[in-house]
Amino acid sequence: RSAVERGVRETEWLDQHGDWIQILVVQNYLFFGNCQSLLTYITTMFEDYPTESIPLDVPIPPKPKYLILDFTLVSGMDTSAVDIILEIVKLCCETNHARLCLSGLKSSFKSKLVYAGLK
Repeated sequence: RSAVERGVRETEWLDQHGDWIQILVVQNYLFFGNCQSLLTYITTMFEDYPTESIPLDVPIPPKPKYLILDFTLVSGMDTSAVDIILEIVKLCCETNHARLCLSGLKSSFKSKLVYAGLK
């Protein structure tokens, strides 16, 4: 829960659907290593877990329907990071039918992603 005050409708909607939203803040310079770690982490969000191997008292979060990547704190990115971000887009949108939002993108990052084929 955030500390933001919301109206009754918004609060009820978040109570019912909030578990389907994941927000990840990405920071610093993006290169192959840290973007690969981000891809690995996001991949685990969409994995199926065998229910017989998990104790009953351990809550399993649902697969996200909405994933927000916040790039506000990103200082730069290399071309391998752009390729991995495109893999993240494919994993979320095409493979798992989740909605992916890239927020806080600087115009230079947007142009790199568009040039690489992001629509």
